[in-house]
Amino acid sequence: MKVKTLLPAGRPLHGMLATHYTQLRSLIYDLKETRFSGYLKLEFWEYEGYLIFDTGNIVQIYERDHDKLNSGRRALLNIEKRFQDKDGTISTYSVDSEFVLFIFGKFENKIIRESENLDRNQLQDFIEEAKSDVELGFIDVVFGEDRMWASFYLLNGQVVAVATKNSEGRERFEKGRGELYQKILQMAGTIKNIVSLKSCSALKSYEENQNFNQILDLLELTRFALVLIKRLGAFIDPVSPDITAEQYFSDVWQQCSNETGIKAVSYKNGQFYGLEKTTLSDFGYLFSKVLKKIKPTFDQATTGSSYLEQILKSYTFYNESLLTNSDLLDYIMYFRQIKKK
Repeated sequence: MKVKTLLPAGRPLHGMLATHYTQLRSLIYDLKETRFSGYLKLEFWEYEGYLIFDTGNIVQIYERDHDKLNSGRRALLNIEKRFQDKDGTISTYSVDSEFVLFIFGKFENKIIRESENLDRNQLQDFIEEAKSDVELGFIDVVFGEDRMWASFYLLNGQVVAVATKNSEGRERFEKGRGELYQKILQMAGTIKNIVSLKSCSALKSYEENQNFNQILDLLELTRFALVLIKRLGAFIDPVSPDITAEQYFSDVWQQCSNETGIKAVSYKNGQFYGLEKTTLSDFGYLFSKVLKKIKPTFDQATTGSSYLEQILKSYTFYNESLLTNSDLLDYIMYFRQIKKK
């Protein structure tokens, strides 16, 4: 039987928000402004996504799609797409900052040892012995046929909190070795149990966490780019009897990719591929080159609308920081250049 680790129960902040009507960036901004610590949970059928916050900053991201687990950049890209889908729900749970590390442990842990059917004294001994094996981790217990689950939170060999969940889904969370701790010990020896000691690599994840805000800016810029490409394509399609606007944009993107040496991202069939391997700066630079190369074709195809007008109409739906971010200096210079004409 697989023994699962329980998350800190947390205090509900937002509950059952609908994905289709919730903007990810706006929600993240609100959580950042309030210096939120805890996690945002996104749920679909057999899918869960988690954004973990510490005092307003995103420190790690996970997604579980059926049995597949992703983390970091790839998880954020996938979660952002899920926010465009219907029938998903979003909840946020506030957790004391000191317990944020343990949220990581739900996903990043390694079993050190396991035992079965421990009585009270044996479970106490198991907890004491964990001091020499785990700096940060858990002792997870499942009682009976999924009658109750429990997780002891371990920090520097000490039990700093306990979480439980019963078969009806009721969760409890208590700091230190209090009433809940004693209740679990009493249950040991009277009900069959499986006990697992797990170490957690959350400290390493903290050190390696990426700048997720920059990735969100990248996603915002790609949406702007797709809207703009679609708008420009409506004016120049077909580019020639044998080439559609879609084919033309794909070819131009490939040409600029070869010229700039930025080859991680490709464009095809109205989508960008390889975003998990690029940066905001590189995408912005490549995008600016593509726009410069497309402009003569647009000017030749239409006299009823200016290139600048189409950029502005596409841009009005997006965050103003897209065109003022220092990482997009080349694009800003180009934008100002055509604005003067």
